[in-house]
Amino acid sequence: MLAILRRNIIALILGVIGLCLLLAGIASATIWKPSPTVTATTTVQRLGVTRPGVLELIAKDVDIKVKGKGNVAIMVGRARDVNGWVGQASHTQINGLKTFTKLDTKEVAGKSEELPDPTQSDMWLQSDSAAGSAHLKWQNKEGSFSGLIYSAEGPATVQLAWHRTVSTPWLWPLVIAGIVVLLLAALAAWGTHRAYLKRSGRSKGEPETDTVSINVGSRKIEAPGRKALRQARERGESEIVVDGVSFPTGLIPVVKEGPAAEESGEDKDEVAAGGSKSEARAGSSPALALDSDSDAKAQAEGVPVVDLANHFPAGSTKVDLTKLKETKKEQK
Repeated sequence: MLAILRRNIIALILGVIGLCLLLAGIASATIWKPSPTVTATTTVQRLGVTRPGVLELIAKDVDIKVKGKGNVAIMVGRARDVNGWVGQASHTQINGLKTFTKLDTKEVAGKSEELPDPTQSDMWLQSDSAAGSAHLKWQNKEGSFSGLIYSAEGPATVQLAWHRTVSTPWLWPLVIAGIVVLLLAALAAWGTHRAYLKRSGRSKGEPETDTVSINVGSRKIEAPGRKALRQARERGESEIVVDGVSFPTGLIPVVKEGPAAEESGEDKDEVAAGGSKSEARAGSSPALALDSDSDAKAQAEGVPVVDLANHFPAGSTKVDLTKLKETKKEQK
């Protein structure tokens, strides 16, 4: 597993980057998308006045809501008309946003005097009044305008809500970039796998085999290693094929005529060999001549070594089993 990760480290890094870009693009249009509505509140005393430009601070359209005790009213007029009506009276001035949820205000000291009911004036462009709460939707126009909040019985809560169009400019650039990087990661993984197969001398679909390269005359072939031969014998295979060439595994063929005949036949072979069953099988399984180190090790273990150069007919893709058997008898 670690070897696979090391081989594909570049593809893995590209895959992580591509996935992060893809998720970031989706998040920019969902969980990171700004709210289309900005709502901010504050508390004013008896009178509240918005400075020119506050009503259209975020968007052209704004919802103004006022809640208080007794009668409350909202009026919107030209800035000079609103300031003229307030005059020297004490009021709360709304300057803008302190945060995206709180309005910035300033208390303006003035004369405390009885004020006439502003709802009776005809200078307002738009107004609304009611007991307990009032609501007004204002659409900005050309010019300088201010809002006037009036509460007949003390403090009131003022809420300004702007509705805006929110765009997601990073959605498709990040998504497309993420898909491209993921495709590059897939190509890198595919290329790494092909290079690995090429280095190992295999093509797609071929099983992994323990092999060694040997020279037979003027030809260079791939022969199975000792591990591959042993595994083939354990599977009961008498031959193993590497690159279209058949090699004997050294498996002893057994003719089965019945349980008793098979048992007696095996015993005779063991007695003729002068040893146990395992010794008879080991002694009758010649090893292929692979390299000098392997040959020396095989001879030290008492295993006969067969030189493929003497048993590989020209133009053939199969080792001559008859000559192998004759060599086996000569070595005995």
